[in-house]
Amino acid sequence: MSRLTVFPASIAATVLDTVLGGLAYLFLIGAPGDPAIARHAATRMLAAHHPHTDDELRLAAKIISFSFQALEALSEATAADLSLTAKLRQRASAVSLSRESHKAQRQLDKLQRARRTQVKDTTTEAAATQTKITTQDPATETTAQLATSETTAQADHAQMEFAASPADPTSASASRPIDQSTAAIETTPDATKTQTRRIPWTQGYHKRLAAQHITEQLKKNAAAHAARSAQQNGTVEPTAGASATA
Repeated sequence: MSRLTVFPASIAATVLDTVLGGLAYLFLIGAPGDPAIARHAATRMLAAHHPHTDDELRLAAKIISFSFQALEALSEATAADLSLTAKLRQRASAVSLSRESHKAQRQLDKLQRARRTQVKDTTTEAAATQTKITTQDPATETTAQLATSETTAQADHAQMEFAASPADPTSASASRPIDQSTAAIETTPDATKTQTRRIPWTQGYHKRLAAQHITEQLKKNAAAHAARSAQQNGTVEPTAGASATA
C-alpha cells in the first residue's frame, strides 16, 4: 500500500515511518513473523482514523497501541498458571490502558472537529465572497447599460421629431420652442429632482436629459437660421442699391 494513497502530504515522512515501525510489532503474531505484512496492517489501522496532521497521527497511534496492549493484558490474565494477584494486576493494567486509549480518542476527535470547522468556515466565506462579486457586478453593469440605451433612444427620438417638423425662417419663431423647452425644464418639481438625485436612473431623469438635448439642438438650429437670415439680408441690400443707381 503506497503512503501517498493513504496519508496526506501534510504528515512528515519521517514521523510516519517512525510510528509505523513502532506499531508493526503489535501485529507480528498475526503476520507469521513477516515485518512487511505487520507494517501493512499497522498502515491500515492508522488510515482508519483519518489523520491529517502529525498530532492527529500521534494520537491515532496511541489509540491503537493502548487498545492492543489492553487486549494483550486481558489475554495474559486468563493464563491458568498465574496467581490471583497477578491476574488482578493484569486486569487493572488492561483497564488503565483502555482508559488511556479512550482519552486519546477524545483528543483526536476534538482536533479533527476543530480542523473540519475551520475548513468549512473558510470554504463558506470564500463561496459567499465569490457569490457577492458574481451577483453585484453584472447587475450594476446591466443597469448602467439599460439606462444608457434608454437615454440614447429618447434623445434620438426627440431629434427625429424635430428634424421632421418644418423649419421656421424667422429667428423669433425659432426661439419660441427654445423658451418653452427651457421653461419646462426650469419648472420641473423639486420632488422629481430629489428623486432623481436619490435614484440616478429614473424616468424623470431620462426626460430631463431628453429635454436638455432638445434645447441644445433648438439653439443650434436657431443660430443657423439667424446666420442664414443675416446672409440673405446682406445679399439683397446691395442688389437694391444697384437698381436705384441705374
